[in-house]
Amino acid sequence: MIVTDADNIRTYDISDEGVILRTIYQTNDVRHLTVLDVETVALTKSLPSGRMFDEASLKESFVPEEFKRAPASAPST
Repeated sequence: MIVTDADNIRTYDISDEGVILRTIYQTNDVRHLTVLDVETVALTKSLPSGRMFDEASLKESFVPEEFKRAPASAPST
């Protein structure tokens, strides 16, 4: 799906289930510079806790433990 406005061209890759798998924002000018590129690295079929959306949840992380560290293939800094 591609959505444009005066400033941006937003491209979304969406799964058959309606999940956004990739988002690309580009400038809407002759350069079409990419300003944001987000790609799904893992997709689970379970929903997070409903507590994720209450104010108290801002004090905790809902990121699964396996995604809280860089993959072994990531370059070291």
